[in-house]
Amino acid sequence: MELAGAIGELTGRALAREFRSFDPRAAEILLVEGGPRVLPQYSESCSESALRQLAGLGVRSLVDMKVTAVDGDGVTLEDRAGTQQRIAAATVIWAAGASATPRSRTICEQLGLEPGPGGRVAVDEHFRVPGRDDLFVVGDLASYRIGEQMLPGLAPAAEQAGRFVGRYLSGRTRAFEYRERGQLSVIGRNAAVGTVLGREVSGPLAWWSWLLIHILGLIGFDVKLKVLVVWAWKYLFDKFGARIISRSG
Repeated sequence: MELAGAIGELTGRALAREFRSFDPRAAEILLVEGGPRVLPQYSESCSESALRQLAGLGVRSLVDMKVTAVDGDGVTLEDRAGTQQRIAAATVIWAAGASATPRSRTICEQLGLEPGPGGRVAVDEHFRVPGRDDLFVVGDLASYRIGEQMLPGLAPAAEQAGRFVGRYLSGRTRAFEYRERGQLSVIGRNAAVGTVLGREVSGPLAWWSWLLIHILGLIGFDVKLKVLVVWAWKYLFDKFGARIISRSG
């Protein structure tokens, strides 16, 4: 979803004034989602808001459609009823998520464990590998469940897990409690959706919240100030450009 929005920004804004022989805004951008809606980790209202903001960037979304084939001429899609649809495309970008690194599968094979979703290592409530009191796994390699939900593969979750394991090894804590401070997905300029401190936000408010959170997360006042000035300059004067350099012959 974020990638489709970035391409929409690229063709509609950054490249719009760069070429004379063609109009980049004529590019057709399709977002194919195999599930019933985009951003399933968010509420339905956030998903609907994301679709509206994507449409504003020229992105057409196709939900409940699975990609069954990809070749040099395009993709073949199939809906829930089994009806297939062929879409011609010169460029296809696959962004269906990431799996764990090969190291995760190696750990599972050496320990005789069944890999979890995405090839991750299943761990107990203390992030220990089953049967090994001396081996802990956190971050993207860990398959950790909180009730029916998986611990999200995000940096804040990994940081909290790492701190918990450190306290657990020192005997200062016995239970892990994940604190969800919020998630934000940026679609484009003044376009985003997500949750902040338990409240749903979308549009410009979500986008400005994302900028503020990222600036506050930088290390050092000088770095924060520099990034703030650069972003403010680009935003106020719309200085987003791109060049394509080609060499023929």
